[in-house]
Amino acid sequence: MKPTYAIIILCLTAFISSCSRLPSENDARAAVEQKIRDHANGLVRLVSFNKTNATKIDAFAGYSIAYTAEIEFLDDCLWEHKMGFIAKRGHKSELDFGVVEVKKGQNVEIESAIFFQKTEKGWLPKE
Repeated sequence: MKPTYAIIILCLTAFISSCSRLPSENDARAAVEQKIRDHANGLVRLVSFNKTNATKIDAFAGYSIAYTAEIEFLDDCLWEHKMGFIAKRGHKSELDFGVVEVKKGQNVEIESAIFFQKTEKGWLPKE
């Protein structure tokens, strides 16, 4: 009967520690890759990702991971570089403020941060 208690305690400890862990570099990379899938219309690929810093934000039950990343453009397109990973096909017009034309195969290095918020389901990226 004692080994059963030990197994239960080990399982509970593992569960509790997995729920309380902070977001990792892999969590941040996955969140950035998801943003690219959601906003880049298949025109951007994440080449590299490196966590550069992290900060816990107690007032907002949040966590910020600063990073540098390299992205590659998979076709000629317009890129809204101030909005992150928004890319679209077409030609630049006078109304396209903050939009730059990029070429297929062009690589760009980005410095940014991704924010996570603690929820009942664990740490989730915040848009």
